Amino acid sequence: MKISKQTILIGLIVILIIALPFTYMWGRNESRQNDEIIINPHVESIIDFDGEHELSKWSAVLFVNDMLHAFAEWDDEEMTPYDRMIALDNANSVFDYVTTEAMSYIRLYDYFASDERGSIISAQAVLGVTQIILFTTNDEIQPQIFEIDDVVYLDEETGVAFVPLDIFMAQNTNFSFHLVYIDGQWQFKPFSLVQSIQLADSISILHEVN
Repeated sequence: MKISKQTILIGLIVILIIALPFTYMWGRNESRQNDEIIINPHVESIIDFDGEHELSKWSAVLFVNDMLHAFAEWDDEEMTPYDRMIALDNANSVFDYVTTEAMSYIRLYDYFASDERGSIISAQAVLGVTQIILFTTNDEIQPQIFEIDDVVYLDEETGVAFVPLDIFMAQNTNFSFHLVYIDGQWQFKPFSLVQSIQLADSISILHEVN
């Protein structure tokens, strides 16, 4: 299991570039997007949860917000998330460039848990997304969209939520964070993120060939 830093970077860039011309969510047209999305940059960036997380759409959004902040933080302030993403490509352990707190947000299972590369590529993917958010929002990580009822998908019976990256960038991306609610806590499942990056990288290669 291996994904290169070039794949991570190209895949994330392609995700954002090729997604923009498409519609935002099922049944939403362009005029509705422009009229109904409310943007407010003045929101608390970090929300601390006490005890169990609430099984709600806003709780899921705030969980992703906290996770992104955790991945953005590092002792060496000279190293950006992008720098650490690249450095991880030759690291022996994910904790060489990512904190224990940051990794606690991720649910690693099956071969993603048994192989250290599962941890590393998961961290690389989140670091890449974090860097793109910082780049497009003047180094701020916080929700930008507040009308989320028709944006965040939540299945309360199965404890599954999808939080679109759009919420943190105030633009269409057609990409979401896949969350699961287990024992009163949200957790991020990285597999679909990694697959999306690999798919976007494959699309970019096809465009180059054609």
